[in-house]
Amino acid sequence: MPAQRKKNGRRKNGEGSWGTKKIKGVEYKYFRKQYSGEDKYFYGKTDSEVKSKIKKFEENNSIVVNKNINKQTFGEYILNWLEIVKQPSIKKRTYDSYEDIINTQIINYKNYDISGKQMGSLSEDMFQKYYNDMANYYSRATIIKNYIIIKQCINYALSKNHITEKYLDQVTIPSEDLVKVKKKEIQFLTESDMNKLYKESKRINKDGFNFGGKIGEPVYGINAYAIILIMYTGMRIGELIALKWADIDLENKFLYVKKSISIIKNRDRKTKDDLKYKRRNKYKN
Repeated sequence: MPAQRKKNGRRKNGEGSWGTKKIKGVEYKYFRKQYSGEDKYFYGKTDSEVKSKIKKFEENNSIVVNKNINKQTFGEYILNWLEIVKQPSIKKRTYDSYEDIINTQIINYKNYDISGKQMGSLSEDMFQKYYNDMANYYSRATIIKNYIIIKQCINYALSKNHITEKYLDQVTIPSEDLVKVKKKEIQFLTESDMNKLYKESKRINKDGFNFGGKIGEPVYGINAYAIILIMYTGMRIGELIALKWADIDLENKFLYVKKSISIIKNRDRKTKDDLKYKRRNKYKN
C-alpha cells in the first residue's frame, strides 16, 4: 500500500505546514516549507525531531531564521545578512569594505536613523528620505556604493519572504548638483612634471640642504624609487610591495607582476596588542 500524507493544517510561526504521513505502516510527522520557491519536507516521529532537522538544514544552508522578523531592526538584519549570507561569496577585502560602509553609513548614521527602523515598517519613502539626507554629507559615488549594498540585502529579504516589496526600485539617487561633496577631477602629471619628480627623487643630502639624513645619502631613501617605478609602470601599490627579485629580468628589461598584497582586518585578533590589520597575498592569473 503506497504511503499516504494527511494534512492537518497546523502552522508553526506562520510559515509552512504540518501534517502526518504513513510509511510502511508507521505514522510520521512532517513539516513542509518552501526554500527559494521549492518545497522541502522534514520527517520525524515527534515534533522535536522534525524541528531539529529543520534547524540543522537551515544552519547548514546559511538561511536567516527569525521568528519575529517584522520586529527586527534593519540594522540588525543587514549585519546578519552580511555575516551569514554575503561573507562566503565575497573577497575578504570586499567584506571589510562592506562592513565599514554598513557600520559608518547605516548603523552609526544618526542624521536619519534607517538602522533603527523595524523590518515590518520599511517603506520606499523611508529609503528616499535616507538618501536625500546622505546628500548633505557624502559624494554621489559614495551614495551609489551604499545603494548597491542595501539593494542586495533587500533583494535577499524579498526572496526569503521577510519583506513584501522592492523598496529601492523607485528610489532616486540624488544628482551630482544636489550632493555636498562634489566629484573631484582627476589630475594627471604632465611630462614636464614627471621629469621634475624623477630629478627630485635623486636629490642627495648635502651641506645647506639636508633633511636630517647623512651627508651624501639620498634625501628620500628607497621610497623615492618606489614612487618613480609606479609613475613609469602604472603598477598598484599592492603589486609593488609584493615584488621579489625573482620577478625582475634585468637582462631583457622585463618586470613580472605575479601577485599583490592587500591589507585586511585581522579577524583573529584576541587582544588589544594584536595587529588590527594584516597583509594578504593574492596571486595573479
